[in-house]
Amino acid sequence: MYAISLNLFIVACSLIIFAFIKISRPFPISSHPKSILLLLHTLYLTYILLLHPPPNLFLRLGLPLNTSTDRIRQVLQQASSNGTIPIGLESVVKRLASFEMRDVYVRFGHTALATCTYCESPSEFALYALPRPLLEYIREVAIIGLLTPARTPVRTFGTGVLLAAGLAEAYYLTSSAIPIPLRGSNQATFWWHDILLTLRHVLFLLLPILLSVLPYAPLPPLLRSIFPRPIPPVPETTPASTATPLERAAATLQHTLHTLHTLKYTSAAASRHPTLRTHAQAWWIRERQEGEWVRTDAGVQAASRGSGLGFDGFERENDVNVTGEKEGNEKPKVEPGPLLVSARIAVKALLEGVAPSEHWVWGA
Repeated sequence: MYAISLNLFIVACSLIIFAFIKISRPFPISSHPKSILLLLHTLYLTYILLLHPPPNLFLRLGLPLNTSTDRIRQVLQQASSNGTIPIGLESVVKRLASFEMRDVYVRFGHTALATCTYCESPSEFALYALPRPLLEYIREVAIIGLLTPARTPVRTFGTGVLLAAGLAEAYYLTSSAIPIPLRGSNQATFWWHDILLTLRHVLFLLLPILLSVLPYAPLPPLLRSIFPRPIPPVPETTPASTATPLERAAATLQHTLHTLHTLKYTSAAASRHPTLRTHAQAWWIRERQEGEWVRTDAGVQAASRGSGLGFDGFERENDVNVTGEKEGNEKPKVEPGPLLVSARIAVKALLEGVAPSEHWVWGA
C-alpha cells in the first residue's frame, strides 16, 4: 500500500512541476518568488495527502468501531512480527475499553488519544487537539496573504473561506452525534476527524491555486468583482530616481508609442464592428448634446465669466453676450472668451507638434 502511495506521489509531483514550468515558461522562475512559494506549498500538501494520511487503528485493521479490545489485541498480535504489541498501541487499546474514549477517537483522532496521557474527558481532549488545526489555519491565512495583493477582494475572499471552513470544522467535531454500533452490527462509522482533516488539506491545496488562477480566467461579472484581473506593472529597467533624463525620455516615448498603437487599433476595430460603431456614434452624440446644454446655460456662462474663464463671445464696447445683431443690421465686434482663446492656442500647438515626418511615405 505504501509503495502504491509513493508511486502515486512521484507521478503527482512530476505533473505539478511540469504544469508549473509550462505556465511559467515565458517568465524567469527566479523572478517569481510567489510562484515558487505556491509550488512548494502544493508539493508539501500533496505529500501530506498521499503519504501521511491520518492514522486510524480500526481502518488499518479492517475492524468496526464496536470491536472489543480483546479482539483488537488479538489482531494486533497476529499482525506483529514478534507477536507483541507496542506500548503506545497497548495504551490506546486500554483506553478504547470505554465508549466515551471511542467517541473521542472518532472526533479527535488517533494521535490525540495516544499522546494526551493526562486527558480524561472529551473537553480536555478538545483543548489538547485545538492548537494543531488552529496553527494550520493561521499558516494558510499567511500563505494567502503572501500570494494575493494587499487590500483586494481576492485576499478577503480567501481569508473568509478559511475562516468559514475552520468554524464549520469546529462545529461538526464538537456537536455531531457519534453512534456506537451494537455488537454484530455492520453499521459504517463516519470518521469525523479523519474525513474533516483530509477535506481541510484538500482545501489548503486547492484554495491558493484557485486564488492565483481565477483572476486570469474568463469569469462572469459577479465573480470578476471578487477576482479582478491584475494590472501588469509598467516595466522599468532603471529606477526613476536614478535614471538619466535620456532614459526617462525613452521610457516615456515607449509608453506613448504603445498607447498610440492601442488607440489606433481600437479605433479601427470600433469603426469596423457595426455594434461598436453604433455605440461610439451614440456616445459622441450624447457628449455633444451635453456640451451644448452646458455652453448654452445662462448660469454656467455667468459663473465662468465671473471666474475669468468665460467661453462665450462678448462685445468689445459694452461686454454683453452676443444674442443677435445690433440696430441697423451692423454686426457687433465680438471677442472670444479667455477659455476659448486658451483652447485655440492648445489646439494650434498640438497641430504644430504632429507635423508629418520626412520619413513618412505617402500612398504606401
